[in-house]
Amino acid sequence: MTWDEQGRPWFECGRCSRRVRHIYLNELVCRRCAGLDYASRYIHRSVPGVHRVMRWRRMIGIDPHPFAPIPKRKRHHTRYHRIVARILLEERALLGHLQTVTHDLERRARLRGMLAK
Repeated sequence: MTWDEQGRPWFECGRCSRRVRHIYLNELVCRRCAGLDYASRYIHRSVPGVHRVMRWRRMIGIDPHPFAPIPKRKRHHTRYHRIVARILLEERALLGHLQTVTHDLERRARLRGMLAK
């Protein structure tokens, strides 16, 4: 336990000696040294563009899930067609990202003998 200039108590990390508000009891270390992270940050980092696609789909009033069918509209719906073009472009990029993830997972499974070479 350490004290700052205003007399407030702080914990001190057992590994990096930083002043922290919270300390985790299994090792008496801070969140950063324990390797803890927020689940929501991991989700946003893992698949880029998903939330953008969902937002655009909600804007035009269709199913917000990526890769769901997009209904046809008449030609004079220019804003709708512009957003649909953005959605299709972003979904194509998502497919590319997911293909790299699939490729990496298959490679790891082959290396560990889970799949036939």
